Amino acid sequence: MRVQIRSANGAYLLVAIAKRRLRQPQSVWEILQIVSVDSMEQIALPERLVANETTTETIVIPKQLEINYS
Repeated sequence: MRVQIRSANGAYLLVAIAKRRLRQPQSVWEILQIVSVDSMEQIALPERLVANETTTETIVIPKQLEINYS
C-alpha cells in the first residue's frame, strides 16, 4: 500500500514540475491522463500535450432498457 501511495505522489510531483516548466494551460489531472494513455509512445512530453487537445463533449445515451420486476 505504501509503495502505491509513494508512486502516485511521485507521478503527481513529476507532472506538476513538468507543467510548471513547460507553462502548460492544462490542469495537472489532464496532463496525468494524457501521460497515462500515451505512456508507451516515444514522443516528447511537449509534443504530446500539444497534439492532444482536450475537449469536453457530452455523450447522449439513448433510453436505457427498463426492467419491470413483476
